[in-house]
Amino acid sequence: MKTSIWRLAALLLAAALLLALWGCRKDEPVTGTRKTTAPDPALQEQENPLPPGGETPGASAPENGAETEPSAPEESVPGGEDSGEGEGSGGNTPADEDPAPGPEDKPDPTGSWSAELTVDGMISAFVEEDSLGGLPMPSFPGVFVVLRMDLNGDGTSRIFFDEASLRRAKEDMHAPLRQYLLDYFAQEYGLDEAAVEAALATQNTSLDQKVEELAEGFRLEELTAVDARGYYRYEDGRLYLGDDPDSLENYYEASLQGDRLTLLKAPEAESTVTLSRLLPLTFAR
Repeated sequence: MKTSIWRLAALLLAAALLLALWGCRKDEPVTGTRKTTAPDPALQEQENPLPPGGETPGASAPENGAETEPSAPEESVPGGEDSGEGEGSGGNTPADEDPAPGPEDKPDPTGSWSAELTVDGMISAFVEEDSLGGLPMPSFPGVFVVLRMDLNGDGTSRIFFDEASLRRAKEDMHAPLRQYLLDYFAQEYGLDEAAVEAALATQNTSLDQKVEELAEGFRLEELTAVDARGYYRYEDGRLYLGDDPDSLENYYEASLQGDRLTLLKAPEAESTVTLSRLLPLTFAR
């Protein structure tokens, strides 16, 4: 798996956050007295984001009319009689005996896995607080997106963001963003909600419209650009991922227990990639 997909996700989210907050700051109400100094003009440079897992027959009862050997003891195990059809019978296999497990049984990672990433956790991992130019860091409690990881039986893999979860997260961000704006204007300008609405009305807009614009500014839908297809192998607590099935060298230290797969540590070659800041990351199957 190319390291660039994680870097792309980080840049997209960081750029979206900075653009959204800067856009809010540019269009703030003209009413009220600002309590803090003007933002550093250098922050405007952030307005252009970087490019974007044969059946063993059981014992059977004798068929109706089947003859038994005269010498067979009365206490013989049911199913031991010869049915008269074919050469084999289940008479030598106890009814309650299960096939013995193979000596090579190993944890099987095959399946479709999902991990919930909180928006707060992603912002914390991807955005440096001092890059906001004095703006407070927003908070989105309970808002998350879903990262999918398909590990197929043929050894192919795919890692991508679930589009439905991105749309839902975008909608769930509205209420926290509304409170964020109200807190911001109250702290910076001493304006309550009514005053904010009045000030925005002079600009032919409203608080709800500003919230919608701010939610749009995060552009979560652009995380659909993260769509990594390649190959994988799970072995000895290591999940190998890569573009070439014949040279899977980079691996994540991982723990696979039933329907839980946890990535514990990123490859050394990806130590600078922001996914490592989200580890340990647990997927459910």
